[in-house]
Amino acid sequence: MDMFGRTILNKSLNAQRGINNLVDEDAKSKKKELDPEFRAFATRQIRFFVFAGHDSTSSTICHILHLPFINPATLALIRAEHDEVCGKDLEETIFMLEENPQLTKSLLYTTAIIKEALRMFTPAGCSGQGKPNVSFADDSGNI
Repeated sequence: MDMFGRTILNKSLNAQRGINNLVDEDAKSKKKELDPEFRAFATRQIRFFVFAGHDSTSSTICHILHLPFINPATLALIRAEHDEVCGKDLEETIFMLEENPQLTKSLLYTTAIIKEALRMFTPAGCSGQGKPNVSFADDSGNI
């Protein structure tokens, strides 16, 4: 784990220790251990933030919107499909979708384009640079 990840983890865990000390007045006489449930929860959330939570969703949305614009034929087909299914009047389309959200399932070509963009630009975070034989495991040994 890089220094950034360690810092977030340490700050989160230290903050939880501090809260425990404030809540428990005689914390000095007790063993200073993290609550196992909190530790498991914090570890999962921090992993999620470090490995997937940066900008994976926003980057993927940008790719989904950008790809049709660099391919005019695809953009024309998407627009034709939207006009056919929803009509050309934007105001009317909004009311149609509010009344019948299932209408979006009729946009088969648009759905295919979105799926292809997701295939090409998978919204998964990565550590940027891996090291051979290095894995992250929790207290139970889960990798």
